[in-house]
Amino acid sequence: MPRAKKETQAEITQRTMEEMQTQLAQLTQAMQGLLAQCHPALVNQQDNEEQSDHEDDANPFAVLGESRNRAQPVQLHKRWDRSFKFEIPEFHGSQVAEDLLDWIATVEEIL
Repeated sequence: MPRAKKETQAEITQRTMEEMQTQLAQLTQAMQGLLAQCHPALVNQQDNEEQSDHEDDANPFAVLGESRNRAQPVQLHKRWDRSFKFEIPEFHGSQVAEDLLDWIATVEEIL
C-alpha cells in the first residue's frame, strides 16, 4: 500500500487560500443577488462605468441606511420616554449598610 503524501506547510496554506477565495467569490455573488432583489436601482448604478470622483467617495451602505431611517417615524412615539433626564444623587461610600440601602431606595424612587 502506498503511503499518503504529507503536505508541506506551504501546500496547506495554498490550498486553504484557494478554498477561501472560492468561498469569497460565492459570498460575493450571493450578496450581489440579494442586493439586486432588494435594491435594483443600486445594482444599475454600480453597473454604470462613468461615475464621478465624488461618487467614488460615497458610502456604499447609504442605500441600506436610508431604509433604516424610514422605519424611525414609526418609533418616534416611543422616543419620549428616553428624553427625560434624572438627577441621581451620588453615593458617598460609607461603611454603614443602611446608607447604601437608603441610597438604593432613593434611586428606585427617582426611576
